[in-house]
Amino acid sequence: MIRTAKGADVPRLVQLNPSVHDVHLAADPVHYAPTEAAAVADWYTAKLAEDGVLVGIVEDCGADLGFVLTVRVDRAATPFSHARRTLVVDQLAVVDGARGRGLGGALMDWAEARARALGCASVVLDVAAFNTHAEGFYRCRGYVPQMHRMGLAL
Repeated sequence: MIRTAKGADVPRLVQLNPSVHDVHLAADPVHYAPTEAAAVADWYTAKLAEDGVLVGIVEDCGADLGFVLTVRVDRAATPFSHARRTLVVDQLAVVDGARGRGLGGALMDWAEARARALGCASVVLDVAAFNTHAEGFYRCRGYVPQMHRMGLAL
């Protein structure tokens, strides 16, 4: 079952966050920082209060097993592009012991359904270059690269 997170779910999100953050921290400690629970709780509290943020939590038998954090983004037309509403998947996490059971796919189904209901033209997300597993997951769902971000460490 997937439910929409509320402010009371912040402690659950804090517990689930290492499922996604620790992978990134281990692979890229220059970019990603170790976290403290209180700061993570404050961040999720602020995020849940933002207009356009939707978080779905997947649970089974009373256990929280993962979440997806999405942000609706409205871009005004410019001389170079059309107005556009998109849903950005900012975070997707499934706890280690629950991976491979279709929960990530169910969370993405939830996010994509919300995007359609909100009138979004697309769902977009970033995948860190090291995270080939996540890239494969999204490709299997029909996601394709739209842009490549290049970087130079100074």
